[in-house]
Amino acid sequence: MAEKDEIEEQRYYMVVKSNSIIQNARYDLSLKEQKTVAYIISKIKPHDEVLAEYKFNVKEYCKVCGIEEDNGGNYINVKETLKGLRDKSIWIRNEEGKTMTLSWLSNVLIEENSGEVTVVLDKFMHKYLVGLFENYTQYELITTLPMKSSYSIRMYEILKSYSFRKKFNLKID
Repeated sequence: MAEKDEIEEQRYYMVVKSNSIIQNARYDLSLKEQKTVAYIISKIKPHDEVLAEYKFNVKEYCKVCGIEEDNGGNYINVKETLKGLRDKSIWIRNEEGKTMTLSWLSNVLIEENSGEVTVVLDKFMHKYLVGLFENYTQYELITTLPMKSSYSIRMYEILKSYSFRKKFNLKID
């Protein structure tokens, strides 16, 4: 029963991102990649001062994210999703108005026999994910888990990042 409670608790972990990465970044992630990024970011705690190695088990990940856990393809799917995140870039306009590219992950280690996964977020993601006390957006992981489109998650984050305003204009290209 304790494992079930822990899994349920993890679904309510907060995903916290700088508004800069939500509003000023361009990236194209699949639905699985979006949910995996949110899952990994939910492992960052408010008291963290640096990006650490974040560890999880494939079975735990599947349970938290509501993925059928007895599917023999889960390890392969998680592995492919993490490789996709490692290989994809994110373009972001920084405070000086310059555009730079970052990676989501700098390293992924999977222990095949145990299903233990260790991920390291790119060190340049630090200022967008750690020690945020202003200009950030937060939501519970469970909010985006049922979403069926990567665009839904992206739109939710963008709208949530402006939720403090009563009114705003959004340009759609």
